[in-house]
Amino acid sequence: MCNNIEREAAVRTETIGWIIGILIAAALVWWIYRKIKRKMRQLASTPEVQVLRYVAKHLSEGDLTQPDASKPRSLAGMDRLCLPQIAKDFPEFNWSEWKAQIETELRKKLEKEYQRIKDRKHDAYSYKYHLIDLLRLSKFTFAENQAQKWENYKYTFNRRTFLLQNGLYIAIILIFVALCIITPIKKGTPLLTYNNILNILQQASPRMFLALGVAGLILLTGTDLSVGRMVGMGMTTATIIMHQGVNTGGVFGHIFDFTKVPTPARVVLALVACIVLCTFFTSIAGFFTAKFKMHPFISTMANMLVIFGLVTYATKGVSFGAIEPTIPNMVIPKVNGFPTIILWAVAAIIIVWFIWNKTTFGKNMFAVGSNPEAANVSGVNVMRTTILVHTLAGCMYGITGFIESARIGSNQANTGLNYECDAIAACVIGGVSFVGGTGKISGVVLGVFILRIIFVALQFLAVSQNMQYVIKGLIILIACAIDMRKYLVRK
Repeated sequence: MCNNIEREAAVRTETIGWIIGILIAAALVWWIYRKIKRKMRQLASTPEVQVLRYVAKHLSEGDLTQPDASKPRSLAGMDRLCLPQIAKDFPEFNWSEWKAQIETELRKKLEKEYQRIKDRKHDAYSYKYHLIDLLRLSKFTFAENQAQKWENYKYTFNRRTFLLQNGLYIAIILIFVALCIITPIKKGTPLLTYNNILNILQQASPRMFLALGVAGLILLTGTDLSVGRMVGMGMTTATIIMHQGVNTGGVFGHIFDFTKVPTPARVVLALVACIVLCTFFTSIAGFFTAKFKMHPFISTMANMLVIFGLVTYATKGVSFGAIEPTIPNMVIPKVNGFPTIILWAVAAIIIVWFIWNKTTFGKNMFAVGSNPEAANVSGVNVMRTTILVHTLAGCMYGITGFIESARIGSNQANTGLNYECDAIAACVIGGVSFVGGTGKISGVVLGVFILRIIFVALQFLAVSQNMQYVIKGLIILIACAIDMRKYLVRK
């Protein structure tokens, strides 16, 4: 009996304890709830929260823009936000601190809506041509094909990307247009006359070979600082072989006499000698670059110093006389005033384009430029490809030296100075990327012509040669900066 009473007392005590605990917990929860509610009420009473609620409520009503809320909102009208209702209902609110945030939110909303409309329009357009495709079995007219391309271009067009990709071209074209306007005012004669255009093309043609050679090296994330010295060596060699009469200067103390060799044979011998010599030295630079992973800057700079030293030491720095007067008319004659040196450049463009785009070697070149490790794993002989690219560049340099010798008619050891600047500038203007694996022959051709037109115009305006070097350096710097910016955006 006693045990039962004690057990009942213990149960009552435990029950009372639970009830008290629950009451305390409920009181604590109620106190926390009241505390949070009071805090939220305080936050809700701040001007910032009230304004945001007000804007959220009226965003879809079209009454937050000026001057006419009945007109549809557009991204172009974003700068006219003034929110007169907020200024009226919340005079104590500092609108200048929150205007940027509200504009950003509204801009995002409008951009999202604009993209949704754009997507639906494009889908409808695509569905229309899908039905035409089913009816005609993919037999579209030329106009319909062009309309589809134009629609796809408009749909994928991005102004920021467009300016990033073509900003340099736009700037250079604007400079060119400005020069075309200024030249007649300053000199009284237009820049782009028939004779001036032929002169520009004639000057650009030898540099086309150099740019095509350097473009392959840049495609492999390299460059070539020995271009000018290669051209000087080729011109010296060609001038010695095609010299009129006995040479006035010697090579390592020996005077060469090719007067007994027929003129056509001398022309062929000069061309072969130029190509062989330039190819030999570029192949050495390519070997050191590929075999020892040497940076092309170092290998080509060493080449430059060695070539200049050898040519200067061998010829003692003397200037050679004129070549046979009949040779220029054999190599680069003018047909009715048209310089056929342009045809040499056209032939080089076609050949190099074919090598880049239609041969296994060209595909391997792009693969090595993009990722040499991946290309090696895929079975591409990276060392062989690198040396062959340098060899192709050497052929271009040798042909340039031969043509320049025939065009100028005389030569000395330091001829060709700074030719590498023109070649590199033309390549980077033309879109050949220093990060490797990106470039087109059409871009290189465009870069050569644009650069040559600009500097011919500067010569017309009698701009100092020193200032032309400054402009050339700025063009290279800006072009490379834009190229690296494009690479970082893609990455």
